[in-house]
Amino acid sequence: MIYRGLYMVLLTALLVGCYADSSPIESAGAEYRHNRNYKSLEVIYKNLSPGMQRKEIERLLGEPDYSPGDGQDYYSSDRSVYVEDQEREVVVGLVVDYQDKNGAVTETLQEFWLGPIGE
Repeated sequence: MIYRGLYMVLLTALLVGCYADSSPIESAGAEYRHNRNYKSLEVIYKNLSPGMQRKEIERLLGEPDYSPGDGQDYYSSDRSVYVEDQEREVVVGLVVDYQDKNGAVTETLQEFWLGPIGE
């Protein structure tokens, strides 16, 4: 019985330690990949910066929901807003763009924005 209690205490400490080591952006990435929720996407957005490696962004977000062209990816969320000029509800999401000023696709983040992504 004592061993079982000790085992439970050690297991709990190990689990708490694992979660304590993950950063807010890592936690948000895991949450977004699992639930596609706006709250976690917003945390990720606030932690992005131009020059980040594409592989890091893809590791955080997973596969994009849509890529309208080479070098641009759309990640949707569970939130939508009414867009007046389109006269309909549009999904809110994150758009990441890897194209430089000349239109060449790079392996680093050039631009990004969070907002309605309907076309």
